[in-house]
Amino acid sequence: MHSVDADVVKAPRIVREFVQTIAAPAEEIFLRLCPVHEKAWLDEWDYRMVYSQSGYAEEECVFTTQESETETVWIVTHHDPANHEIHFARFTVGLAATTLKVRVESHGIEPSKVHIRYTHTSLSDAGDAYLAAMTETAFNTRMRFWQDSMAHYLATGQKLTRAAFVQMAEKRCA
Repeated sequence: MHSVDADVVKAPRIVREFVQTIAAPAEEIFLRLCPVHEKAWLDEWDYRMVYSQSGYAEEECVFTTQESETETVWIVTHHDPANHEIHFARFTVGLAATTLKVRVESHGIEPSKVHIRYTHTSLSDAGDAYLAAMTETAFNTRMRFWQDSMAHYLATGQKLTRAAFVQMAEKRCA
């Protein structure tokens, strides 16, 4: 008899979570959790829309991003504007399969809390190294950049550059 347990394979997997605090209504934040709108507020963000009925984030929307030589394919698997939730399945070719869940919570008051959960699963030896580079510190820095970028955009209508973010972070640490 064939044992299912003998076939179980567990590739390296990491889970990273972060809660952002942004002084804006949940509706305002949720609207910007879209590849099209993200380009307006997140420095160095770019995408190529592959499929969308509306032209924006929606369930089953597909888009790609490119970082250096690495392409990532994104699929919106859950899009719930009423509850301010969006989920993605993301495949970084040859490296990792990732799920991303974002939920914006405000209870009618500001600031809003943005709950973010990434689950990364390695697809190869190169993927193992890719995951190893996603330290808690690196992840938290990336999430703070995202938080500060959105807050800056909502307050000023301008993008926060990475250079300006680094300067702000250095001042906080000094």
